[in-house]
Amino acid sequence: MMACLMVVPAVDADTYSNIDGETLVAVESEHDYAFTYESSEGEFEYKAKLVNSKGETQTSAVSPSSGSISGTTTLSVEFPKDAGDYTLVVEVNEESDDDNVVDTISLAINVVKPVTLTVTLSTAEDLDLSGFGVYFYIDDERMEDSYTTFDLTMAGTAEVTYDWIVLPDGKAHTFWVEPSVDGVVVVEGLGEKHTFYFGDNDYTAYIAVVILMVVVFAIALIWVYRKPVKNFGKPKARR
Repeated sequence: MMACLMVVPAVDADTYSNIDGETLVAVESEHDYAFTYESSEGEFEYKAKLVNSKGETQTSAVSPSSGSISGTTTLSVEFPKDAGDYTLVVEVNEESDDDNVVDTISLAINVVKPVTLTVTLSTAEDLDLSGFGVYFYIDDERMEDSYTTFDLTMAGTAEVTYDWIVLPDGKAHTFWVEPSVDGVVVVEGLGEKHTFYFGDNDYTAYIAVVILMVVVFAIALIWVYRKPVKNFGKPKARR
């Protein structure tokens, strides 16, 4: 019976913990996360950090990285320039006892390099399109965060771009832009669909092997071509 009492956790059953925020983010971006820790035992101390897939802590990635918690607080996270799998980890300690971790809450986050989509719009007429707004559509879905504007006050061209934050899936995707308001606008490029392939395979190693094989084959071919032909003389007649 005493052994059973020894394994009772320090935090009672009336504890609620959670980390709420984006789980798919762009490299070198900053996001806020709502960390909640509520316990009937009152206030606790916490330490927060961002670790990569190797378990290495990213320096100065979380702010504040420590403090007191009894409810909800905001953690600001700056993500590194390297894409990969990261985890936001928060360790909760009893007050004034940093060595006694009573709970660990974590959130897995995918950090990716955005896909930059670009569309060139043009007009042959002198139109006043200052601040003309458009949305990007990807695979028949309007990207609500893609709203952007461009200026065309005379005949010419303008470019609009959108950074699409998505996990590589090895599939082909279609995108285009549409005006944010209804109406007929004489601008080439609006509604014109573009297809791109967003693969998740890195073929660098395969390309290097193929190039190496081509070089070796070329050297062997040159060696065979330039190899001198040995003349062993006229063969002796058979007796």
